[in-house]
Amino acid sequence: MRDSRTFLKSNLKKLFLELENIEISYEYRVSSNTHIVEVKPTSIYRNCTKYIEKELALEASFYDNFPDESILFISEESLTQIKTPDLILKFKMKYNISNLYTPILPSESLAKIPML
Repeated sequence: MRDSRTFLKSNLKKLFLELENIEISYEYRVSSNTHIVEVKPTSIYRNCTKYIEKELALEASFYDNFPDESILFISEESLTQIKTPDLILKFKMKYNISNLYTPILPSESLAKIPML
């Protein structure tokens, strides 16, 4: 079985890719054996059904695999704060393939390109 930090990082990356406009920060605290996951913005943390379902599933899976450890999901309004993040996921960029182009050289220009 993988270690809990690797497990969480992998699953948090999947969660990040599945939801729009979400930011996730993760920190493991050795002193309390607690994994802290901050989710932004608060509107997603509180109101997004898809996020809430995925959080509950991840939490259940985490405790099934690592029953002796703790996980805490927080929002940006929480009194608990992430001090030294082990992982930060934000600023996804989308590419519209129709806006990309490949320059086409005229055939006479192609004739001047040396062949290897």
